[in-house]
Amino acid sequence: MHAVALVAGSSSSGGGGSGSSQLGAGQYCFAGGRTQSVWAWDLRGGQGQALYELSTGNLIVNALAWHEGSSSLIASCDSPYEDRFGGCERDEFERVGCSSSSSSADDGEGGDSEDEDGRESFAEDERWWPNAATHGAKDFPAYFAKARSAVLCYTFSSSASQQVPASDEVYFGSFW
Repeated sequence: MHAVALVAGSSSSGGGGSGSSQLGAGQYCFAGGRTQSVWAWDLRGGQGQALYELSTGNLIVNALAWHEGSSSLIASCDSPYEDRFGGCERDEFERVGCSSSSSSADDGEGGDSEDEDGRESFAEDERWWPNAATHGAKDFPAYFAKARSAVLCYTFSSSASQQVPASDEVYFGSFW
C-alpha cells in the first residue's frame, strides 16, 4: 500500500457537518495504492476487519488524508493510463458498453466511424475500461472509470450524496 490514513471516530459529529459520521466510534484505517481502490478497515478490538472497498475509478492512490470537520477521506490519485499529454492509447482500453441513455446495444460493432481526418471516432455515451485494470467493469455496484489523475473525496455522513461521480471521457491520441 502506498497510502494509509488512520482515523479515530467519535460517536458524535465533532465537526461542522450537518449529519453525524457514518463511521461511528472507534478506530479505522484507510489504505490504498496500486490496488486501484481504497480499503476501509475497522481496527476496534485489534481484529482488523475489512469494512468495504472504495473504487478509485482505476486510479493508483498516492496519498490519503482525513478531514475531520466534514468526515471526508481525500485521496490523491494518478492515472497509469494517461500519457504526459493527457491522451490514452486505444489498444489499452476495451469498450464495455454505452450508458443507459443510449438506444444502441453494445454488440462490439456499432458506434465506430471515421471523421474527415481518417481518425476513429466513437459515440459520446460509450464506456471504456482499461485492459490492465485491477478490477473488472462490473466489480463495483456502479460504473466509475477515471482516465486522468484526480483528487477524490469520499464523504461519510448521513447527509452525504449517494451519487457516483461522473466518469472521465477517454481521449485516445496525443496532442502532437
